[in-house]
Amino acid sequence: VAATLGKDGFVAIDRFGTDRLPLFFALKNRLDRLGSRWRWLPAHLSDRLLQGISRRLPQHLPSRMRTWRDRFEHHLILKVADDGIEEARELLSSIFPSATGDLFECTQREAQKAFLHRFAVAGAALRYRAIHSDSVGEIIALDIALRRNDRDWLERLRAKARGGPYRSGTPDVAPAG
Repeated sequence: VAATLGKDGFVAIDRFGTDRLPLFFALKNRLDRLGSRWRWLPAHLSDRLLQGISRRLPQHLPSRMRTWRDRFEHHLILKVADDGIEEARELLSSIFPSATGDLFECTQREAQKAFLHRFAVAGAALRYRAIHSDSVGEIIALDIALRRNDRDWLERLRAKARGGPYRSGTPDVAPAG
């Protein structure tokens, strides 16, 4: 979802940097205000236009990241300082590959794109809500850090929530409705 619905945000930050984000958000808000004055224009005009533009942009994620996305439901990104790199390589190579996981060491550019993609995920959830506002309720995008020794990474919604209007970002919980 983030690779398509968060693509324009990813590309904007990647190409122009975060310093230009306030300008981009101001332009986006201005376009939405203009669109709200004319009833014949669709709601969330800027999101719809940006999504249309992003469909025409070239692929922005490195092929190894796309391959891993297709192979694994969860991803762990480790950023290791110079003194710990060799120790981390040894430890991780003793664990992976396994039946349930694998690893690769990013190039500098892949690492930059992986970290940037994390931020595109939140924007993608909000874009999804804007484009599908007629069929989707409010969305809160969360980026939750796990405790150091957590063993259970899967998101679990209480039974009451699963039957309600809540949706999980993980495929192991059936969407509501």
